[in-house]
Amino acid sequence: MNPEEIDSILLRLQAGVDLAMQRAKAWSKYMKEITTYIEKKTQLEADYTKNVLRLANNMLPVLSEEDFLPLQSVFCTAISQDIEYASTCQATQTLIQSTKFVEPLTTRRSEHDKMRRSVKDTWVKEVKKMQEAVNSLRKSQSMYMMRKQEYEKAREQSSKVESDMLDKSNSSSVLSKMDKRKKLEEDAMHKAAEAETTYKACVAEANSKQQELAKTKGELLSKIREQILLCDQVIKSVTVEYFDLLHTLTAPISVQYQSLCEASQKYQPGSQFGAFVRSVSMSPTNIPMKEDAFVFEPFISSRESQRKTSGQSTGSSNDLQLQDESPLMGRNDRYRVKAWGTTLVSESDSGSSRSVESSPSSSPHQSGRKPFVKAGSLDDLEEAEGEAVLLGLPSTEVDLQALLKRQNKRRNTTFGVDFQEQVEKSRSAIPSIVTKCLTEIEKRGIMIKGIYRMSGVKSKVESLCSKFEKDPDSVNLDDEHPNVISNVLKLYLRQLPEPLLSFKLYSSFIQVAKDNMGNVLNEEDTVNKLGDLASQLPYSNFKTCAMLIHHLSRIASYSSSNQMTASNLGIVFGPTLLRPLEGTGSLASLVDTPHQTRTVELLIINVKEIFGPETEYELIPGETPVEQLSVNGQNRHEKEADLEGTKEKSTKTRSSTEEGDLLNFSDDGKSKQTSDRDYVLPGSTDKKSSSPPAVSEGNEH
Repeated sequence: MNPEEIDSILLRLQAGVDLAMQRAKAWSKYMKEITTYIEKKTQLEADYTKNVLRLANNMLPVLSEEDFLPLQSVFCTAISQDIEYASTCQATQTLIQSTKFVEPLTTRRSEHDKMRRSVKDTWVKEVKKMQEAVNSLRKSQSMYMMRKQEYEKAREQSSKVESDMLDKSNSSSVLSKMDKRKKLEEDAMHKAAEAETTYKACVAEANSKQQELAKTKGELLSKIREQILLCDQVIKSVTVEYFDLLHTLTAPISVQYQSLCEASQKYQPGSQFGAFVRSVSMSPTNIPMKEDAFVFEPFISSRESQRKTSGQSTGSSNDLQLQDESPLMGRNDRYRVKAWGTTLVSESDSGSSRSVESSPSSSPHQSGRKPFVKAGSLDDLEEAEGEAVLLGLPSTEVDLQALLKRQNKRRNTTFGVDFQEQVEKSRSAIPSIVTKCLTEIEKRGIMIKGIYRMSGVKSKVESLCSKFEKDPDSVNLDDEHPNVISNVLKLYLRQLPEPLLSFKLYSSFIQVAKDNMGNVLNEEDTVNKLGDLASQLPYSNFKTCAMLIHHLSRIASYSSSNQMTASNLGIVFGPTLLRPLEGTGSLASLVDTPHQTRTVELLIINVKEIFGPETEYELIPGETPVEQLSVNGQNRHEKEADLEGTKEKSTKTRSSTEEGDLLNFSDDGKSKQTSDRDYVLPGSTDKKSSSPPAVSEGNEH
């Protein structure tokens, strides 16, 4: 129903205003109950989150004290995720209790109640005026009727006196009586006329008040309807914001739990104990046990013993000989059996020697060993007192000091390093880690369910990160799982000091997403604005983003198999490619999370219009991912010989792509040199040759 129909129906009802006021009061009470529920629920969740955060922070270092424990990485990851989730919960609860739900709803309810009381007072006053007019009308009507009756009665009596006068003679008494009756009749007539005039005036006044009341009724009904509509808009807005915050908060949880479940299923019982024993056996501080044979020693009498020289040994086994110079060494000590290996340590002060026993129960972490540190990421590595610190990876030891020395005293070479510094050093517009990871994922991971959302094994992710830190060009990804590769790529992008879409353009990208979500911009204007913003990126950022977004578009095209739609990919890469200067943990980033997601989703959907045709950024030209995964129903590894030519073609294409798309491919597959275009490294003034240096085949694989 349109507003006019609503007002017309209520206007025709005698109790229309009362019904509208009752509905407005019911809305106010309903909003009060909802606000109370959300406030109490949020407070309970805040208390729960606070307790979980305290518990997780206390338990994480306890679970990390020892090594080689079953599913230790799984539970440490789960606790870390609980800490992250609790922190996000606290920020979300703050938003709900302030600007996103409680405050706007409370403010709207307060204004609504104020308006409702004002309308009620106005309506009561108008109704009171109408009732007064009706009461005056009724009184004037009653007076009019009474005066008319008196006039009729006086006229009848006057007529009767006149008839009596005709029958009798003209006496003075009769004449005086007739004059008196005439006077009474005239007075009654004047009073009746006055009552009639008053009555008519009251009728006119009542009609006027009735018209004013009807007009006021229509105005008040319209005002109530507008207020209820405004209240509905507010509750709709805050409800959408509320559930959107909850969705953003809980969306990653199911994927994280599924990843932890799969990681737990892959665990082999007893493997960690075997790794512990292997590490103990390789430790130089743990000496293998020597099993010394027991030797029979015959009885020696006291006389024979006195003839023995004090320096003569009575044992026949060299392994059990002890020095007798010390006065503290007696016969009992001499024949004491040593259960474990014995090492003699000289004591210069007393001239005696003492034995140090090594037991299997001793801690394998002796003071002579180099310390191990656990690293959640490569950013956690530090140098301790000038000594080499080892990265805590299974069966992997990385000498950080030597690595830093090779890298000119710089902490990292790939992760957490400025993007422009990387591309200038590699002389390539697109870092090799990006090209390698994207190519391998398109080869073997494009059909995997939940690619880019599933977590890889933490130890393997750290190991691959360490390899990229050593030499990115020589890393071979053939034996790595696609989920591990995708995790490394996300970690690399997330740890860039400045995101690919830059801090400078953050506000502009967010504003375009807001306008698009609010229907301020249509699709064409949105694409044009995103294209203008993308063109403002530095050359290397633009090329890397173009390759990444085209890759994500191809991932989304197989969403029926991998369940990674453009929206899901936006959730994964939104905070990674687009984050404010304050960081992803800030309140501004949390508020803008839906807009970050929408921005990346729009880039994926309109990638060709924004970054150019797909042919310029193909990672595996001339071959679809499905063909790469399965050839005539057989596994890809069973067709390596048949695909050798394809791999060589992919290698050449990746070399061209890593050099910033310096070569364009024609429709027939032959490469041709781009004319009138010299490649200049970002921040450099020297023009480089448009033909990039060749990338060796070994570096690609």
